[in-house]
Amino acid sequence: MIRLGLVLLVGCGGSQDRPLRVVEGPSIQRPDNPDIYLAREFEVRTNHPTRLQLEFDDREIQITEWSTTHRVPLLGLRADRAYDLKVNLVDRQGRSRTLERTFETLQLPVALPQMEILAHDPEAVEPGFLLIGFHIKTGGPTILVVYDDELEPVWVYDSAEPWTDMRINESGNLYCLNGGTGVEIDFLGEYVHRWTHEPELDVDILWEGGRMHYDFLPTDEGFASITFDAVEIPEYPVDYDTPDVLDGPATIRTPNVVLMDREGGLIDKWPLYERLDPTRIGWNSLSWNRDVEAWDWGHANAVAPAPDGYLVSLRHQDVVVKLDLAGELQWILGNHDGWSPELEPFLLDPVGELEWQYHQHAPMVSEDGQIVVFDNHNRDFTPYDGVPDDAPPSVSRIVAFQVDPVAMTVEQTFSYEETVNGSVYSPVMGDADWQPQTGNVLATFASTNKEAEVSNLDNGWGKNAIRLIEVEPATGRAVLDVRFYSDPDVNPDGWWSPRTERIPAF
Repeated sequence: MIRLGLVLLVGCGGSQDRPLRVVEGPSIQRPDNPDIYLAREFEVRTNHPTRLQLEFDDREIQITEWSTTHRVPLLGLRADRAYDLKVNLVDRQGRSRTLERTFETLQLPVALPQMEILAHDPEAVEPGFLLIGFHIKTGGPTILVVYDDELEPVWVYDSAEPWTDMRINESGNLYCLNGGTGVEIDFLGEYVHRWTHEPELDVDILWEGGRMHYDFLPTDEGFASITFDAVEIPEYPVDYDTPDVLDGPATIRTPNVVLMDREGGLIDKWPLYERLDPTRIGWNSLSWNRDVEAWDWGHANAVAPAPDGYLVSLRHQDVVVKLDLAGELQWILGNHDGWSPELEPFLLDPVGELEWQYHQHAPMVSEDGQIVVFDNHNRDFTPYDGVPDDAPPSVSRIVAFQVDPVAMTVEQTFSYEETVNGSVYSPVMGDADWQPQTGNVLATFASTNKEAEVSNLDNGWGKNAIRLIEVEPATGRAVLDVRFYSDPDVNPDGWWSPRTERIPAF
C-alpha cells in the first residue's frame, strides 16, 4: 500500500481569507479489495471546496464538482511501472495548489493466459479497451482482465468465483453475473448493488426469482435474464435415432425469460416450453441435467434486446426466436426439421444461399436490423435428418442474418469461418458483438479445441484455447486476431472465455 501525504500550515482568519490548504493527503493506494490489481485510488482533502485536475501518463482527469474531499480511481495502469502524477487544485476564489507525486505499480502476481497476436490493424479496430473473463474450467474461478489498445493488461480482478456477462453501465460501473447473482461493481472492486436470494451486504437487494444464467440485461424497467425450472410433460423422445417416437411422462429442464425491476421484484416470467414444442429435440436435448434431475430440452443461453421485444437463443433447439414485449412468439430462426404443425407458421423461410446455425450463442441486432450470432456449429444437421455417412467436420463461425418479419423470410448477409490460419472449432460458449463506430463484429471463439483440423494438444497447447477475432463484414478481413492459450505442462485444461466486451478506454 502506498500513502503519500502533504500538509500546508497557515495562520487563522476568515473562511474567505484563509489560503487554500491541503488538510489530508494526497494519498495513492491500492483498492480495499485485495484481488484488484493495476488500479489505484487517489484521495485528497482541502479546507475549502475545490475542483481537481489530475495529469499522468499523457492523460487527464477532471473533477468539476466542488468538494473538500476527492476520491478518484486511477485506471489504465500497466504492471511494473513508475508513474508521475500532477495534482492541480483550485477553489472558488481562484486560489490554486499544484502538487507532484510519483507512484509505482508492481509485477502482476496473477498468471494470465499466454497471448499470440495473429493479426492486428490498430487503425481499423473499434476504439476502446477489451474486457475479458478468463476461466480455467467451466464453473471455476475467473480472472477478469482489461487490455488496452496495445493489448497490454491494465486492470485485473482475480476472483475465486465465476463472473459472466460483463457490461459497462451508464455510471461507468460493471453489470455482471457472479455465480447466478446480478451484480453492479465498480473498477475498484466495490459492490454498488447485488440482486441475490441471500442478502448479506448493505447494498444487497432481495431477488427470489431463481438463479440467473448467461445474461443480466439492463432494460428500461430493470433487468432481463434466463432461469430454469424442472417441468413434467406427458411425453418425450427417448432416442436420437427415433426422435419422432415419444415415451412418457418425462421431466424436462425448461428455460424461462424473466423480467425484474431494480428493486428485485418479478415483472414477468415466460416459460419457453409453453411457446415452443417441448417434444422437439436437438442434439444434447437428451442430456441429463443433474442439478434439477431433468432432460436438458432447450438450454437457452442468451436473451438480447430487439425492436419491440427480445431475442432468445436456445442451444439445444438450434434456434433464435423473437418474443414481443408481452412474451408472445413472433418467429423462429433455424432448421425447419421436427416442428409441430402449430409452429410451422412461425418458421422463417430462407432466401438465397443460407446455412442454418447450430448450437449458437449471443444474438445481437445491429442498427440496420441484422442479427449476428456466434455459430458454434456443433454438427450440421438435426436428429430428424439422421447422421449422414459423410458428415463434414464441425467448424465454428460468425454469421449474420436479415429477417423480414412481414414476409417471414430470412437472408444470410455475412459469414466468417476461415480465419487467418484456417478453420476453428469452438464447441461451447461464444460471443459476437456489432461494434458501434466501425460496424465491425468482435467475436469470442470461447473454447477452441482445434485449429485447421489440428487439435490444441497436438499444437502444444492446453486442451482449450481462446480466439478473439474482430472482422470487417464488408471485406471479411480480420483486423484483430488473438489466441489466448496455456502451456499444457502448467495448465493442461487450458482457458475458456464466454464473452468479451469492448469498453471505453480508461
